Amino acid sequence: MNNTIHPTQIPISMSHRLNGTIAPIYNESHMIDHDANGSQSSERSEEGSEKAIARLVYLSLFSKTKEVQKNIITTYFDANAVFENPILLVESHDQIINQFFLLSVFFYSITPEIQSITNSEIAGNHHLVCIDALIKYHFPLYPPFMCLRVMFGKNNQFCNNKFTLRIISRFEFNEQHKIVRYEDIWSLKDLVESLPIVGWLYAEIVRKLMGMVTGGLVSYCC
Repeated sequence: MNNTIHPTQIPISMSHRLNGTIAPIYNESHMIDHDANGSQSSERSEEGSEKAIARLVYLSLFSKTKEVQKNIITTYFDANAVFENPILLVESHDQIINQFFLLSVFFYSITPEIQSITNSEIAGNHHLVCIDALIKYHFPLYPPFMCLRVMFGKNNQFCNNKFTLRIISRFEFNEQHKIVRYEDIWSLKDLVESLPIVGWLYAEIVRKLMGMVTGGLVSYCC
C-alpha cells in the first residue's frame, strides 16, 4: 500500500481562496463521528480533527508559496507558538513563517511522504499528534553540481543533488485546538550522511581519518 500523500490530494472542500491564492483549510463537518444512536461523539471528533489539522498543516508548510504558509500558520498556530528542531528554536507566527519560506527558497522542491500519524492526550488537556515522514529534498542544479556530474557521471552518489531524511514531527494542541508547539526530531548524523558531497566526505574520509587518528593516539600513549 502506498502511503505517499501529496498536497494535491487535499479535497477542494478543505480549501478556500485568500488574497488571490488557494490556501488549504480544515472543514470540521468532515470529521464528526456518530454513535449507534446518531448522536455526535465530540471527543472522537476532536481527536480526529486534530489529526486532520496536523496533516493539513504539515503538507501546507512545504508549499512554495509564502502566502499559503502564512495563511496556514496564522489560522492554526497560537500567536506564541514555538517551532524547534535540533539546530534552532523560534517563536511567533512571523518567525515560523520565515523559517519555512527560507526552506522553500533554498530547495528546488521538498516532497513529504507521510508514513504514519498518531495522537494522544497529554497533561493539561493538551493533545499531541506525531507524524512520521520521509522528506525528499531536491537542490537546484547549481554550477558545482553540474561540474561534478560532468566529472563523475550524473548517477554518482558524490554529486547527487537529492537526499531523503526521516523526520518525526510533534504537534502539541491546546484546549482551543491551536498548535502551541511544533517540534521536528531528526538525527544530525543522518542529515550529514544524507547531504550531497558532505555525506560522502564524512563517510569516506572524516570518519575513517578520525579512526586512524584515535587509533594512533592510543598506540602512542600506550
